[in-house]
Amino acid sequence: MMVARANQARPASDSQSCFQPSGQLRTMLMAAAPLAWEYLSMRLIALIVAIFAASVPAGAQSWKEYDYSGETFTADFPAEPKVETTSYKAPGGRLVEARVYSVLQMSGEFKVTVADLSDIAESPGNVMAYAVFMLSRRGELKFNIAHATRRVIGRQASIEGVDGSQTYVSVFVHNQRLYQIEGTVPAGGSTADAFRFQQSFDFTDGWRRPDTLSNEPGPPQ
Repeated sequence: MMVARANQARPASDSQSCFQPSGQLRTMLMAAAPLAWEYLSMRLIALIVAIFAASVPAGAQSWKEYDYSGETFTADFPAEPKVETTSYKAPGGRLVEARVYSVLQMSGEFKVTVADLSDIAESPGNVMAYAVFMLSRRGELKFNIAHATRRVIGRQASIEGVDGSQTYVSVFVHNQRLYQIEGTVPAGGSTADAFRFQQSFDFTDGWRRPDTLSNEPGPPQ
């Protein structure tokens, strides 16, 4: 009987041998969760965009890339864009000079606005948040997540207009400029073109992953 009781006895430390995450680790995991969700959301949206683009009939894919080196960007448009000089309302209500590159068709409106922020003291994050807020006043903001193009961090959003239209937006602050990309289709229209336009935007002065056969350097350390 004495032997049986000895075998059944366990040191007090054994009951605590299983891993118990520290408070610091739990805090780190909780902080990382929203970032992981935003990253997965970005990847999911990119997959949806690819599926939509592949579903567009070949005859309808008459889009062309337009390069604006002075503004350091390229974007695909369904026709040659009209270029206008106008003003843009920055945070605080200040009007700054801007250029708008746009195409308006029955199938939708596709527009890139480039605003000069050289005299604006607001942080890039505040400028982008304000831009999304102003656009969301057209209707209901469906999502608003982090987005990156050539390592330039911005925001990506979707807005359902009060008239039933769908707008897909990206905003960036780069080289003291705001870049606001909007693809809008009317109620009942196909969102494939709006997706394609939004995702076609690219910077021409940002780092890209070097081709494996080239001698291009990687990003600065």
